[in-house]
Amino acid sequence: MKRVLIAASLLALFNRMPVAALGAQRRPVLDSTAITDIATLLMLEDVRRFDEPELARLLDSKHPEVRRRAMLSVARIRDPRGVALLRARQLDGDTALAATMVFAVGQLRDTLTIAWFDSLLSNSRTPPTVGLEAACALGKIKTAAAREVLARYLSKAASGPNTNATIGEALLSIGRSSMRGDIAAIIKWATASDEEIRWRAAWALFRPRDPAAVAELFRLSSDPSALVRSWAIRGLVKTQADSASLGERAEAKLLAGLSDPDRRVRTEAVRALGTYSDSAAIAALVTALSSSDTWISTSAA
Repeated sequence: MKRVLIAASLLALFNRMPVAALGAQRRPVLDSTAITDIATLLMLEDVRRFDEPELARLLDSKHPEVRRRAMLSVARIRDPRGVALLRARQLDGDTALAATMVFAVGQLRDTLTIAWFDSLLSNSRTPPTVGLEAACALGKIKTAAAREVLARYLSKAASGPNTNATIGEALLSIGRSSMRGDIAAIIKWATASDEEIRWRAAWALFRPRDPAAVAELFRLSSDPSALVRSWAIRGLVKTQADSASLGERAEAKLLAGLSDPDRRVRTEAVRALGTYSDSAAIAALVTALSSSDTWISTSAA
């Protein structure tokens, strides 16, 4: 009875949905069988039950929307057996479904899938949306091996309309790695003409708190983009700057950052100054306490 009620509700919802909401590419109509299958997937997700025969049947459904939702269900149930279930099937010719498959495998964070993600990233014929999900998945695994794949991709990739989104995602993923490593592949993109790529490079340099990145972050703290400056200046904290023998210059940059025209940069300068304990830093923080801008005053506090 519960399955019937869910199916009826879903069928009513999709029957009322305007065609434009379903996307530019026309999809097959969701008939009663497809709706029932989707209801089954929702119930499996609700109880996190890995029903392998049922999931396998729905992954092989003739209806693309059922197949897509079955992939997402495997990802949401988060059973390790889901990796083999998904990888037993070839990537769909529909790029949206192929990207969903890569996303689903990535959600399971299995280190044995690193080589597969590597093969997708290194293949020039991989659709951009699929490559983006492969880069994102490696950022979830976070191991040294995953970082190595991302660094290799970033070293060889060339900027372009079909690659920029994947490059940006790879930069975020390499920044999430739990292991430090050579930063040359990240620095390569710190001078990109695209601001969206540059700020991600700045973030990837800042996040591991690696003293080796301080010199490049110092340079990026003068970037024309306020978003890039805000991430770069956040990395000029005392422990890392001192380790890079740039402590005094970094503090001077932070003090200057308090007058930056962008609020985000000023806020990050205050936060980073909180790691310095000399009289100049303390005086600047005390002054910031009385700022009328709560971003600044609360950060100083």
